[in-house]
Order: sequence, then C-alpha cells, then structure tokens
Amino acid sequence: MTLSLETFTAFVRERHADQTSMSGGAYIEHLLRVLATRRASLGSLPAGMLSEGEIEEALLVAIGHDLIEDEKATENEVRAIGGSENLVTRLTALARMEPKPVYQQWIAGIVETRDPVLVIVKLADNLGYSSPTVETAVTRRRL
Repeated sequence: MTLSLETFTAFVRERHADQTSMSGGAYIEHLLRVLATRRASLGSLPAGMLSEGEIEEALLVAIGHDLIEDEKATENEVRAIGGSENLVTRLTALARMEPKPVYQQWIAGIVETRDPVLVIVKLADNLGYSSPTVETAVTRRRL
C-alpha cells in the first residue's frame, strides 16, 4: 500500500489536534506552512535532482516532520498506515529526541546524511519559525 499525501495529512491532523504552537495557534498550521513551502519550492529544483517518488515523499516528510519528535506517532504506527521504511527513517532523522543534542550538531548530522529531502524539509521547518508572529511569541516567552 502506498501512503497518499491526503491520507497522511489526515493522520497528522488527528495526531497533532491537541497541540498548539508557541504563538497559541493550532500546531497543524505550522505543519501546513512547511508543506506549502516545500510544495512551492520543489517545482523550482533543477531537473532530475529528485525523482517523482522523492518529491512525493518530501511532501510526506514535510507534513509529518514532527510526528516522531513530538511523540504523536511511533515508527510502527507510520508503517501501519502505509509509510515506507524510507519515510520512517527520514521522520526519525528529523526527530530531535531526549537527551536533545546541541542544535548545531543535530543540524550537522542532518546535513551529513547527504539526503536532499531532509535538508530541504529542515530548511522549510526553520522558515516556518521565522514569521513575525512566531518571533513575537518566542520573545514574549523569554521575558
């Protein structure tokens, strides 16, 4: 069974339904922004950089990138709904689990995988946190 983006998005929505972002909004909005950013940019990649299958999986990784880290799903649950081993490996690679490594070392580890999907999704994730609304919320929490 091949996992569709529609099915996986519904799974992610359900699993993150009770989670809020730092700004107080529904956390799924962050995940949808990451997905939209990746969808828009994947079309501008050089021809042949990613196969059609990798592009489809990049969208799955984009919407589900926090499932494992936030403990909203296990690797086996992702497999059970049709997630490939490659998808599970990528979601696990993006999970910054306890004890949390130093951020820069964790990012270096993602880069060292040489997996363009992981790098592309992590860049979109960071962009999702650079909106003025999120920055304001983070600043307020630090005060």
